[in-house]
Amino acid sequence: MPRLLVPFYILLISAGTSVDCDFSYEGNEELTPENWSSEYKQCDGKLQSPIDIDEKAVTRVSLPPLKFNGAWDLPWSATLKNNGHTVELRLNSTRPVLLTGGPLDDVYKFEQLHFHWGRNNSVGSEGQINHKSYSMELHQVYFKRSYGTFQEALKHKDGLLVLAVFFKVVPSENSAYQYLVDGVKRVKTMSESTTLSYMVPLKHLLPNNRVQYFVYNGSLTTPPCSEVVTWIDFKKPVGISEEQLQQFHCIYGAHGPLTFNIRPIQATNGRTVLFNVKNHAVERARPKLPMSIKPENLDFEILDLESITSVTSDSS
Repeated sequence: MPRLLVPFYILLISAGTSVDCDFSYEGNEELTPENWSSEYKQCDGKLQSPIDIDEKAVTRVSLPPLKFNGAWDLPWSATLKNNGHTVELRLNSTRPVLLTGGPLDDVYKFEQLHFHWGRNNSVGSEGQINHKSYSMELHQVYFKRSYGTFQEALKHKDGLLVLAVFFKVVPSENSAYQYLVDGVKRVKTMSESTTLSYMVPLKHLLPNNRVQYFVYNGSLTTPPCSEVVTWIDFKKPVGISEEQLQQFHCIYGAHGPLTFNIRPIQATNGRTVLFNVKNHAVERARPKLPMSIKPENLDFEILDLESITSVTSDSS
């Protein structure tokens, strides 16, 4: 099988310089995931991602609604690029997409989105729920607006937010994703890019049910594995057709087919994982989200599932 050695540029914040660094997902290279920590020390940290979420061990809560603003519900132009380790999309707009509410204590600004997939339709997501993997995973990446820039946000423990969306294969194609998938067909080779002149609003790329989600503190899932990420993993997967998914499987990296780009599951190490069962009827003021999430430090309602007779949720 062709090796998957993925070169890219990492901004080393502490040194203030850019260095050409390599990492890979499989093969005999020294920098496969099991060995990332030999070059990137944080990859051996205690708050690493992705994780396997055990629903029996989560803290069930009721948080304020997630609030999206700006260009969230507008169609937009975007640039889609094959950067050698994924396909990444960035908006071609000066109007930002902003997110607050939920577990967040401040406003976060959209930076980019990208995808992770596996060798087959059964094992294609980085994160798992109850030991279950999904067909693919989308990451919408945001940074804390008060830090000014994405690079500055990388220096802070609460600097980044990632919305994670799982996918499952269904018989019919997902029309909301088709225009993006058509773009993927045009960026098969590393460094190729294409303009999506009329992309659907970002909200259509998330599950209809944006109430039920898991929250935990973690890291980037690629080197340097910085532990600066608040993760929001939506419980309900999004449907996508077999044909649509196969377009991602045809992507080429630096050394041949990018067969998969998922990091193995990392230890939870006693981290608290919240599960938002339902939203508050009225949004409440939010305290600062601690890096070690502890129920006693957050302003939410802890729910007794025995008292919950029904939870309203949209289909995915």
